[in-house]
Amino acid sequence: MFFRMIPANTQQDKRSSIGLLSLLMYQRFCIGLPTLIPCILWIVFANAPAKGNVVPNPAQYEATLILEKPLAELGAFILFNTIGEEVMRTEVSAETQRMDFGTAALVTGVYHYRVISPAGLVGNGRLSVVR
Repeated sequence: MFFRMIPANTQQDKRSSIGLLSLLMYQRFCIGLPTLIPCILWIVFANAPAKGNVVPNPAQYEATLILEKPLAELGAFILFNTIGEEVMRTEVSAETQRMDFGTAALVTGVYHYRVISPAGLVGNGRLSVVR
């Protein structure tokens, strides 16, 4: 099996690359090949770069999704609680770069969000709600 290291531009990138290589080698030689693929998929999707941001964070009763660039097609903003249950889904219209949404119905806590479009994952991140 061959490993290819991606050039690291920052100290954080260097730590991530070394950690990824160590984990892949551990998965390959200690656990076995069948568990390697789910591990790689988890690393790729869990560490996907966020292309959007929610402000303010932490939020009280309202927040705004700000995308780096507008979506080409209709998308969705999905909010999950800490155990992975979907608690909110809102459409993100095409050509929209900012979208306001209410958080008044949410309990205090940490939530994870994803912005998806027909082309796939656009961005993801965390949102804290405080009262």
